Amino acid sequence: MVLFVHSANGFCFTDTNTNIHTYIHTYIHTHTHTHTHTHIYTQIHTTNTSLRLSCLCTTSQLSIYLLYITPTIYTISISAAGLVRFFFPFLFFLLCFALFPQCCIYGHRSHHHRYDLLRRHYRCCRHFDYQS
Repeated sequence: MVLFVHSANGFCFTDTNTNIHTYIHTYIHTHTHTHTHTHIYTQIHTTNTSLRLSCLCTTSQLSIYLLYITPTIYTISISAAGLVRFFFPFLFFLLCFALFPQCCIYGHRSHHHRYDLLRRHYRCCRHFDYQS
């Protein structure tokens, strides 16, 4: 069983069978030197080496589908440009879907849009696949 909790500052889910606890925190940071940069930082914390691969899909327009393999802390910094808004979510969605075809993909309407890649809003991965 996987316990999944969404809070204001991140996602937390725990596999009660293996007691794996994972916390994912995403925030946007803007700084200026010669010109303004906006970055999306995602930190992934996990506590058990048996967690090999999983994926997380967010509901933001700046969705980035994350794959992680080793139980360490990763920080991913990507400039918030047009590629982030469409190309990267699309690319990582394909990776996620190829690895985890059981992921549930929804549109922003009431009915399911599992294969509709043209929609800008995704809600993905109600199922988290922990491979031991």
